Amino acid sequence: MHKTIGFVLLLLVLAGGCGPQPKDKSTIPTPTPGPGARVLAISATPAHMPSPSAQDFQEAVNLAVGARVSGLFNSYTWSSLEPTSGSMNVSKVGDDAKGAPSAGFATQYIGMQMINTTAKETPSDLQSVAWDDPAMKSRFHALVDAIAPLVAGRIAYFSIGNEVDVYLKATNNWTAFQSFFEDGVAYVHGKLPGVKVGTTITFGGAQANTSKMNTLTTQADVMIFTDYPLGANFAPLGASHGSDDLQAMVSMASGKPVVVQELGYPADSTLLGSSEDEQAAFVSNAFARWQGIGGTKMPFVNFFLMHDFSPSMCDQFARYYGDPDDAAFKAYLCSIGLRRNDGTAKKGWNAFVQGAANTGF
Repeated sequence: MHKTIGFVLLLLVLAGGCGPQPKDKSTIPTPTPGPGARVLAISATPAHMPSPSAQDFQEAVNLAVGARVSGLFNSYTWSSLEPTSGSMNVSKVGDDAKGAPSAGFATQYIGMQMINTTAKETPSDLQSVAWDDPAMKSRFHALVDAIAPLVAGRIAYFSIGNEVDVYLKATNNWTAFQSFFEDGVAYVHGKLPGVKVGTTITFGGAQANTSKMNTLTTQADVMIFTDYPLGANFAPLGASHGSDDLQAMVSMASGKPVVVQELGYPADSTLLGSSEDEQAAFVSNAFARWQGIGGTKMPFVNFFLMHDFSPSMCDQFARYYGDPDDAAFKAYLCSIGLRRNDGTAKKGWNAFVQGAANTGF
């Protein structure tokens, strides 16, 4: 089961998979640093209780920058940027890109979602149009034309589609979307020279559909993954995945740089069998492994999430996805942050700050 929640400009992915495995709460030894500069990011949501003010959003940014974060990931659905055919409103994309450097985010990555995990997020008049139809491609060109002047010289990475493997597996549109994607890569290259282009794939989906993933991403500049290592009923698979999964991504990428769009781990102990200690160990393991991998192979990692969602938000999201009584789902949502929804720090946040300090940021 896959569920995606849009919040501010951020994505949360909840992935079910194989059954729980023994949990490893130990950290791995700090390796010799790998080559290349690494960019650290975190989805800097504010504390949600009480309802966040503008100052709360600013404080979240300050926390991120104070923890040595210099990267920013923002995502947008095509349907929201072009709500009706030919009528685009892309000013927010430009505002976000323009404001990021002064806030302290030197490296920007944007995701453009015409697929968002399970949904086709094109304008309504393109919902029944095939991915490889010339009309679909030309309309995406027009979207890129509108965005490019606003972000030129400001962004480093561009993703075409979010967690596309989930949608493509369900619809068997691999070949048609590959045609769309390859055309999009070439067009973005022409409009935004130097920007690295890829498409976002779930780590679990990449493992399950390796051949299709490799074929789809032949023309990609970077391999982009999301990773929430969960088993049945949203139970996390163990803190060692903070290092093991990152290393596996590098192997899957076959020499292409890896961008980790989202990396997260819940801390709920009541229903999910996790804990703050385990979440903190996951974060520490990830930093240590990433340091060893280096920035040449893995230049950008975005941790998800800074602050927990509030209980009311978790209830709202559970209703939205048709699981209002799924207590495990809500426990996952309400414990994924490295800080609590009242603004206080968990052990995971302390591990994030310390990991960034200890591993060269």
